[in-house]
Amino acid sequence: MKKVKVYFVQSSCCVGTGKTAEALRELEKELEGKIEIEFLDVADEKAQKLLEDSGAMYTPALFINNQLVATGEVEKEEIKRKVEEVEND
Repeated sequence: MKKVKVYFVQSSCCVGTGKTAEALRELEKELEGKIEIEFLDVADEKAQKLLEDSGAMYTPALFINNQLVATGEVEKEEIKRKVEEVEND
């Protein structure tokens, strides 16, 4: 099975960054071997490309397999559900 790739684009001034980042770190441990998470600063070139391609206007932004799935604060269970949906496709 191929790993699900998660990108989390964040900025130090974003509301919701801390809680969502914490949830992602917990899920990375829980779903070890199933997901790969990359934390990107909004100024990073890869982050800029993801944001531009998706039309995302806000950060933090959560991408799963290069698809924008959420902006703003995201709860752990919602992230887990989205990852599982991608796994089951």
